[in-house]
Amino acid sequence: MKIRCIPVTAILMYAFGMSPLFAADNPVMRLASLEWAPYVGSRLHQEGLTAGIVKVAARQIGMDTKISYSPWSRTVYAGLNDPNYAGYFPAFYLKEREKTCYFSGVLGHSVVGFAYLKERPFQWTKLNDLRGIKIGIVQDYANGEEFDAMVKQRVLDTDAAPSDVSNLRKLLAHRVDVIVIDK
Repeated sequence: MKIRCIPVTAILMYAFGMSPLFAADNPVMRLASLEWAPYVGSRLHQEGLTAGIVKVAARQIGMDTKISYSPWSRTVYAGLNDPNYAGYFPAFYLKEREKTCYFSGVLGHSVVGFAYLKERPFQWTKLNDLRGIKIGIVQDYANGEEFDAMVKQRVLDTDAAPSDVSNLRKLLAHRVDVIVIDK
């Protein structure tokens, strides 16, 4: 059975009675998210660009939105498993996620790439070129189906961290060669 993720479609589905969270006496939809500027964040204007889109969509169907912020792994867990949440956002589309989530249309675009230290450049043209390079990733982030499959098969050497900030610190301390990060 598919459950909560990416809220725009979820907002519409839940509003039409598919979840007890949206009974007439409870017009507030709780969603889980992470601090990820400029898309979402508790200290950003209107909680960020993506949060603003979600809030406007919810208002269109007469609902208010309350967003709780946690590290990504906790966000995903709450959005999928905690009955107090209608879902979580934002998340990249993956076929695997489609098994447990309803997806809306695209809410925005993000460019993901590698960051490395200027004094330690590296060259690559295809993912196989990354073998033997220690790559910092964020725990439970989607980094593309092919990349994620290679990580799962342990073809790529990765070191997971709870956040981009943690990965940047590892990069500066030379604990990883490169990190995967949003531009």
